[in-house]
Amino acid sequence: MSKIGVIILAAGSSSRLGRPKQLLRFNGESLLQKSVKAALDVSDITLTVLGAHYQEIGEEIKYLKTKSLFNLDWNKGMGNSIKFGLHEIHKEHPDLNAVIIMVCDQPFVSGELLKTMIDAYHRGNALVASSYGSTVGVPALFDRQYFKQILKIDDKKGAKAILNHGDTFLIPFPQGSQDIDTPKDWENFKAM
Repeated sequence: MSKIGVIILAAGSSSRLGRPKQLLRFNGESLLQKSVKAALDVSDITLTVLGAHYQEIGEEIKYLKTKSLFNLDWNKGMGNSIKFGLHEIHKEHPDLNAVIIMVCDQPFVSGELLKTMIDAYHRGNALVASSYGSTVGVPALFDRQYFKQILKIDDKKGAKAILNHGDTFLIPFPQGSQDIDTPKDWENFKAM
């Protein structure tokens, strides 16, 4: 069986929202708790990358079986946190076959979605990504053959350039476009 790790990105400052989106509560739990639980549904090897508000946010998940680490350079951008997370998870688990990268502000990510990605990987797809709207994005699964490329991405950008290859297997995830970046996003989400 493949050894697959999950990196949950939770380092951002939520500047447009004005408060840590990781801590927004939905159905009795925070967005971050929900994301970590989805990750733990598919793997015991999970790493939550923290940055802004790391003490408060770390408290939110301390009872869950995820490793959480503070990325000192979180403010350099999402790409920096992705590289930090991959470096750290791979250092501890050098025999990983693949890694899933996800964010904590997509409230509809579920263990079921992540299992669908892993099933696609086991069917021979080395790159598996979510598709929503007219974009390709996270959650996304990367075979280890892409680890070196990930470690070279721009600090300010995510791994989307890697996912835009024609050989990326896409999992339809229409609810993936629902993320929380602004107070209006949050109000619209709660009204749904």
